[in-house]
Amino acid sequence: MVYQSHVARQTDPAVYRRHFIGHAARLRRINEIDSRLSELVRILSDAERDYAWIEQTLKSINTSLPQAARLPELMESAVRAPFAQEQIDSCRRQLAGIDRNEIAALETEHAGVAESIKDREAALMAFSTAVGQLTERIKQLGIDFSGAQQSLRSAAEAFNELLASVDSEFQKSGLVVQPR
Repeated sequence: MVYQSHVARQTDPAVYRRHFIGHAARLRRINEIDSRLSELVRILSDAERDYAWIEQTLKSINTSLPQAARLPELMESAVRAPFAQEQIDSCRRQLAGIDRNEIAALETEHAGVAESIKDREAALMAFSTAVGQLTERIKQLGIDFSGAQQSLRSAAEAFNELLASVDSEFQKSGLVVQPR
């Protein structure tokens, strides 16, 4: 009997038939888990198949997307195709009329100009290198010049100190040097 909300009613007999403890309950639970796992495996298998199909479809879409973008252009060129044949024929006639000797002369001249450009580029590179070296040499000479100026100042100061000491020695000894 179940008592709920001041009402007594009889428990459903199906509840008693179901095992909740013991070996029969474990077997029932194993069967339930097995059936649920089988269902999950089926769902996973279906999802994997669907995923593979989606990947295949996505690759096909990515492959065809650039071609689909060109479709209007291709349709327009198909419409112009008859006029293009006339242009092709005109170009063939012009090609037949071209003097091959002139082309050979132009190619020779082109090769000469290309060689001249290479020579001038090499000369420019050599000039740039020389300018860089001279710039570095000028910087070094500036540093050397600054050092020489400093040495000259130091020597002048030492000379002036020596001259002052010699001058004071002469004055102490009573000798006077007349400037010329």
